[in-house]
Amino acid sequence: MQLTAHQQEMLDGKHGETMAKVMKTLVMYGETFGAENMVAVTSEYNHLVTSFGLKVMSPVYDLMQRLVDAGVASGQKFSMDPRPVDKNVPANFLQNFVFNKFMYTKQDTYEVQLEKLGLMNKDAFTCTCYMDEVGNKPKMGDILSWSESSAVVYANSVLGARCNRNSGIMDIMGSIAGYVPNFGLLTDEGRKATWIIKVETTKKPDAQLLGSAIGMKVMDDVPYVYGLNQYL
Repeated sequence: MQLTAHQQEMLDGKHGETMAKVMKTLVMYGETFGAENMVAVTSEYNHLVTSFGLKVMSPVYDLMQRLVDAGVASGQKFSMDPRPVDKNVPANFLQNFVFNKFMYTKQDTYEVQLEKLGLMNKDAFTCTCYMDEVGNKPKMGDILSWSESSAVVYANSVLGARCNRNSGIMDIMGSIAGYVPNFGLLTDEGRKATWIIKVETTKKPDAQLLGSAIGMKVMDDVPYVYGLNQYL
C-alpha cells in the first residue's frame, strides 16, 4: 500500500506506539481488500456499531481502555448504535435481573470509555444517526468510517456519502487515524452498478422484503433500483 509521508510516520511510531498499532490495523485491513492507498475521513462525525456492554466482550473494553490510557481520542465526535437496555422500554423483574446482573454488566463502564473517546452526547445512541434529532448527517461526497449496516446503506444510497460496510472496531480505528483504506464503495469504479433491478409492483413493496430479495440475488455486487419513484 502506498502511504503518504504523514501516514508512514504514524505507522513507524513517530506519533506513539498506540497510533502505530491503529495504523497497522488499517493497513492490514486495506491490503486484505486490495486497497492501494488511504483516503482522509472527511465527515464531521463518525458512527460506531458496538454499543452494548456484554460481559463476554472483555477484549473490546480492554482495547478501548488502552486507547483511553494512551490519550488517543477519536478525531471526530461519534454517535453509537442503540443501548441494549432502555429504561423507557418495559421489562419484567426477571428480564431486568438477567440483563443488568448477568448480560450487560459492563454497560456503565463502557459508556464512560466512549465518553472519553468522543461520544457526541449521552443520548447519541441510535441506528438512524442521520436524523435531525441526532445531527449526524454526512454531506454528499463525504468519506465516512461507519460500520452500522443500515446507516451505511442510507449514507451511500440516499445521501451520496461514501462508506464501506466496515466491521465494529474498524470504525473507530479510521476515525482515530483520520484515514480509511481506499477500496470498494469509496471508489468511483466500486460504486458503479452491475445489476439493474426494475420494480413492477401494484402497490408500495415492503422495504425489508424487497431489500432481502435484492440482497440475496446480487450479494456483494452493486444494484441500481428503479421503479420506486411513484412511491417516494
